Amino acid sequence: MVTFRFRTTRCCLVACFLFFLSISGRAEEKLALPKLPNLDETISLEDIISTSDLRGTIHSATNWKAHTVVLVFIGLECPVANAYAPEVMAQKNASKDEKVLWLGIHSEPGVTKEAATKHAAEYKLTMPILLDAEQKLAAAVGAQKLGQVVVLQDLQVVYRGRIDDRFATNGKRRDEPSTHELKDALTALAKDQPVAVRETEAYGCPIPFKK
Repeated sequence: MVTFRFRTTRCCLVACFLFFLSISGRAEEKLALPKLPNLDETISLEDIISTSDLRGTIHSATNWKAHTVVLVFIGLECPVANAYAPEVMAQKNASKDEKVLWLGIHSEPGVTKEAATKHAAEYKLTMPILLDAEQKLAAAVGAQKLGQVVVLQDLQVVYRGRIDDRFATNGKRRDEPSTHELKDALTALAKDQPVAVRETEAYGCPIPFKK
């Protein structure tokens, strides 16, 4: 009986060790993150955004070039991105500048139009929603996380990063943010002033780029 228990215990330990190794191996796999474009680098988007949003509106590089474009990278099940939905819509609805174009971007592979429509209704996202199934847009503008925003002017990245500092980079959440980088960037652009803070580290769910 003692021998049987010893063998059983040893087999369990070996199995657990092998399972731990398999988990560690998967955890250490790095995402195939694309190279970040430089700030102020004109991005060629003609072949990327010639598509329609969930409402059927056609988007083009020519149209985007005439606007300040706020790309909000959203996700169906990303808690950080979803937590920011009310703030994003509050800023959009408070904006009186018709030259600012707000867009929600789904860059997770496999997101269907039906799922994106349901998600938009659930989180009251009334801005146009684009499906970036091939992740070309996220790669082109240097987005790496859901919950991150990228602001374009003349098809150049003028701000990339967090909406505010409500979430620290370690995931800790503040009751109220102390900085408002997206709002500050848009305020500066509306006054034809340079954006003081051009890039920040965003906390959110990593965009699962295809290898």
